This record gives sequence, structure tokens and C-alpha cells, in this order.
Amino acid sequence: MRIAQLTALALALALLPSVGAASPAPAPASTASAPTPASIEALRAELRRLTAILGDGQGPAPARACVTSYAGYCVAPGAPWKKGTPRPPKTQPRPAPRPEAPALVSVYRAYLERPDAARALDRAAARYHLAQLLLETGETDEGIALLERVTESDPDLERAAWAAALLLDELVVRWTARDNTPARAVATGATLREQLTRLRALPLWRHDAAAPLREREPLLRAGVRWREAMARHEEARVERHPALAARGYLDCAEAFIALFNDFEDHDRADTLLWNAARCYEAGGLVVAAIKTRARLVTAFPESEHVERATLDNAESYLSLTRFEQAAGWYEDYARRYAKRLEARAALERVIWIRSELGSSDALLEAIELYERYYARRDPARAAAVRWRGYATLRDDDARRAYAEAYLKRYARKGGPSRFVVVSAALAKLLWDQTCRARHPEAGLCVDRDRGDYLRFPVADPKHVENHVLKQLLPQRPASAQRTRAIELARVSIVHHERHESSDELYQQDQVYELRAALADAQLLLADAYFEHLVETSARPGRVGDPRARPWAANSSRPITLHERAVIPREARISWVAKLQGPRADALDRLDRAYASIDRDRRMTPASATACIRRGQLREWVIDSMFERPGVCAGPRPRVCSVEKQRYFALRDNAREHYRRCVTETPMLGASPELFDYAADRHLRLRGDLALFQDEIIPDTRWLAEPAPVRAGVITDYETAALLGQTIE
Repeated sequence: MRIAQLTALALALALLPSVGAASPAPAPASTASAPTPASIEALRAELRRLTAILGDGQGPAPARACVTSYAGYCVAPGAPWKKGTPRPPKTQPRPAPRPEAPALVSVYRAYLERPDAARALDRAAARYHLAQLLLETGETDEGIALLERVTESDPDLERAAWAAALLLDELVVRWTARDNTPARAVATGATLREQLTRLRALPLWRHDAAAPLREREPLLRAGVRWREAMARHEEARVERHPALAARGYLDCAEAFIALFNDFEDHDRADTLLWNAARCYEAGGLVVAAIKTRARLVTAFPESEHVERATLDNAESYLSLTRFEQAAGWYEDYARRYAKRLEARAALERVIWIRSELGSSDALLEAIELYERYYARRDPARAAAVRWRGYATLRDDDARRAYAEAYLKRYARKGGPSRFVVVSAALAKLLWDQTCRARHPEAGLCVDRDRGDYLRFPVADPKHVENHVLKQLLPQRPASAQRTRAIELARVSIVHHERHESSDELYQQDQVYELRAALADAQLLLADAYFEHLVETSARPGRVGDPRARPWAANSSRPITLHERAVIPREARISWVAKLQGPRADALDRLDRAYASIDRDRRMTPASATACIRRGQLREWVIDSMFERPGVCAGPRPRVCSVEKQRYFALRDNAREHYRRCVTETPMLGASPELFDYAADRHLRLRGDLALFQDEIIPDTRWLAEPAPVRAGVITDYETAALLGQTIE
């Protein structure tokens, strides 16, 4: 065998000078056109010998390229590759060239360079076999060029189809090489696409032997376009110029959309839409990304991308501040994928959006869905979510039923802070429903009734009365509902004090809500005490006994006021009004309770109301003390100096409290009615003529009338101007 190989190699080398381009001296024309029969016969004999060893190569060549998917990547035959499964077979490595292959290549080259060496059919067969040998020996560029020639000139269409298959196989190997850069993959893909276009126009394409090529062509075309789109995405990703990067992402998205439209039977059509949406979003076209993902969810409901597309659409709508659409997509995600980790957060966002938008029915439906999925797993969080629906209810009866249902279902399962908040809210609601006053005094359930005039025994008939004593009439009858409201307020305060040192009480998202609820509960107890004092006052001039039972007969629990504030002695009501005894102690206790709530006036609405209550308390003491002033002897009667000092001190003190409410309580601005009330009382007390002046101006009884009902703003321009001049 070794001797045969050496003999063939020697013969090939001996023949090369006679056929090569570097012969030392051209032969005459008569001898060049007629080679010696011995050399032709020897060449044919060598071809027969070598082809007997290596084969004649007439038939389909074995394929090396892997089976590609619509995405242009190697896959296992019959099914696309998925993550978590074994990798599909890679491209088969090129086998080592056989020892006789280089000699046969040389013989074929010499043989084909002789015009009269063989018939045309034999020459086409030789070219096809030579192309295979060139690919085997690593001369791929020359082999590809020779295969192109065979596909165009071979009269045997079957062999031409074999050559086309081998040509495409070699191009696919180049295109799917693992060490390809994106640019090289695009270039080789473009060459592959050009060859497919060229082959489709040749007669061989319609031959039966080309049927596998016709079946494979859509996969190859789709794969080439997919890889080109991915290359555009990669170029845009590394591009530093924002405008060029955005343009690259747009080209990527349009390429995927065009691919989707051109290949209806694409096995990864859903991924085409998914990739297009990602490119749109990366390029800043959020609306186009939303529409593309919506098309994906509608057309391919079972796709692996639907879950992420649904969540991405919700987040995109939220970024565009289109809250209703965002809530719809979040809710759709939560319903479809309730067991996913993101489903709970998505449903919580739905509840947050619905609560901010005030959609009561949709919010309650989302809350019920949340409780159905997660109440058993995390009752504390479910309780917090449940309570969000309370604020969206507008009807008091609906709110009451909602709060009662919450306490019945969760009670203390929602945590100590939530229990305090719910108890205080229900107490305030029940308390407000028991009031029957036609014109409450800034939320205090009393009606103001005009009492006797403050008269003076004077001889001059022009001197008329200038102050009308007011009598407050309680309008909150004793009832079980009233008792329960006070008891709930007391329970919420006691529960807070019991858990005050616990970290669970002051959760980050409940600090303000807890403070506001505590202030409401403390204000309710203080108002109950205030109304109790008013109710037990038999007539003006006498403050009721504070030790009497303050509410329904079936309750003997005393009202416990929140008295943490310290009031200087000279600012106490008992000191200013010169009062002593249990009545003075009751007034001071109540004033300290309101001061404790008022101390936090910058934080809660109840603190603003407590500030107004301190002024109301002093005005009530004035009307309760001065039933009829004392009479001093003399031609022009005067009230005794002690009474004069008490009146002026209380009036100035009340006016100062109203001024502080208007100027130092930002939360008062949230309630126009309370703001107007405080401003009006301040102006009236400031403009009220003193009872003890020498000259008494007639017809000033309007100063003691109730404040007019306002529409949230001061409509009297003179009053507004006076307010601007007198309040710092």
C-alpha cells in the first residue's frame, strides 16, 4: 500500500509540469492540441485506481451541520431545545483528510484542465467529487466556488441538488460556528440568504432530490433574520450614543415584527413578539411595547412569556401614570398566577391603586381576592389590606358594618396598632351618629340657645344691654351606642398603653395612622367629659358635678382623660377665672386633656379640633359664670372690679387660643369649616366691646350670635381684611 501511494504521488508530480501554467517552454500549437495518448491513459488509470480506494463521490454527501431552529440555533432533531434539557448535538467536526485525498485532488485538477479529457457529464461528476475532496482537505473557499459552478452548469439535476445540499451544509457550518462574533454571524448569514435566493431560481430547486432543501429553507431564512435582529440588539446595547442606541433598538423591534408577519407558522412566534416588545421598551417606545405584549397575551395565552408580559405591561402602565390600566393588568396577573411570589405584590399594588383612585367596588373585590389567597398564610398582612377598603366607603352605615366585620373576623390578629386604629375609627363613627344637634359647635354636639341679657341698672334709657348670655344645650342622648363608642375609645387607648413598648406597635407604615387614631380616641373621651359637664349644669352660673355618671345608666366606669400636658398655674382656667373646688378641678382636668391632644397639633386633625375646644371651654365658662353681674353703688353703676378682671382674663385667654389655632395649626387648613370657626371666634372676641367701659355703644348684641355657616372660605372682605391686620 505504501508503494502504491508513493507511485501515485510521483505520477501526479510528473504530470503537473505538463498541465501547469509554469511550463518552461510552450509547445507548438500542433502538439499542444493533441496530448500524447500515453499521458491521458495514465491519468485515467490513476483516477480509476484512486477512486477505487476513495470512492467516486457520486451521491449525497454526509451532512455536518446541525439542525437549526427558527431562531437560527442548533436544536435536537424534531423538537426545539428548552432550558433544563440536555444540549442538542453540536456541529459534527470535520474528519481528518484521508491519505489519498491530496493525490486525488491533484489528479482531478489535472484531468479537468484538459478540454478533451472527458465528456461534459464526466467533467460535472469530477467537479462535484473534487469539491467534496477540497472541503475534506480544508480548502473550503475553493470547494464552495466549485459547488456553485456545479449547481449552475451540471445537466444532471439530481447531482446539482446534491451539490446544493453540500453547499448549504458548509455555509450553515460557518454560520452556526460557536466562536462566531455577532458581525461574522451576520456576514455569514447574509451569504447563506443570498445562496438560498440564487438556488431557488435554478432548475434543480424543483427536482425531487431538492425536497429536503425546500423543507429546510424557511427555517434557514427565519434563522438568518432572527440572528440579524439579535445582532442589531447587541449593537444597540453597546452603543454609547443615546440616539444611535435608540435607533438600533427600533431596528431590532421592526426586524422581529417583520419576521413575525412573514412566518405565520413560526414555532417561536410568541418569542418574536416578546423580543420585539423588549427592543421597543429599550428604545423608549413604551406604548409600542405595551401593544406588542398585549398582542402576545391575546394571540398566545399558553406561551411561556405571557406571565412576564402581563407583569411588564402593568409596570409600564404604572410608569405612564395610567393607573386604571395598570391595576387591570396587575389583577389579571394575580388571578392567573396566584402561586407565584410576584402575585401577592401585584395584588397589593391593585389594592393600593384602587384605594388611591377611590374605586370602592373594584377595591373591595380585590381585597376579597387577597383574603381568599393569603388570609390564612399571613393574617396580619391580610388585616392591613382589609382595612384599606374602609376609607373608600362614603356611607356611614356601610363604614360601620365594614369596621364591625373587621373586628369580628380579625380582632387582634392584625396586630396591636391595627386594632387601636380600627377601634378608634369605629368609636368615632358611633359617636358622630348619636349627635342630634342642628348646628354643632365645631363638632361639639350642643345647640346654642340665647339666654338672658346681661343687664345693668342704669337711669339713662339709652344705655341698653350689650352682651347676650349663651346657654349650651346637649343634644347627645344617653344610649347603648353612645356608651359603646366611649368604651371603644377607652379600649383603644388602654390597648395602646399596654403595647406601647412593643416594636409591633410602631410599624413604619402605621405611625401616622396610629397617632391620628389615638388623638381621635382621646378627643372623643374629652368631648364626652365636656358634654357631661354641660349636661349636668343646671343653669348658667353653675358648673355641673363632674363626679356624676357621665353616660348610660348601665355603665359605672368613669371617664379616664389623657392628661399628660403640663399647664402653668397662671394659664389654668381655675386661676384665670378665680375658681376653686371640684368644679375648678374638673375644668382644669378637661383643659389638660385638650392640651395633651393639642400638643401634637402639627400632626393630626384631632389636635386642631382640641385647640378649638380650649377656646370653647373658656367661652362656656364665661357664659356659665356671669348669670347676672354684681351691682356697685354710685350715680353710674359699674360691675365690681373682680368680676371685670375675671371676664376680661377669660375672654382674652379664649381669643388667644383661637389665634393660635389659626396661625400655629397647619392641620386646621384641611378643614375649612374649623378654620372659619376659629377665625370668626377670634375676630368676634377681639371686636367685642368690653362690658365695663364707661361709654356703652348700643345695639351690639350681634356679637354674641352664632357664627354664620360658611362655604369653606371667608366671603366677607372686611372680615378678611381685619383678619389679615390682626393675626400674625
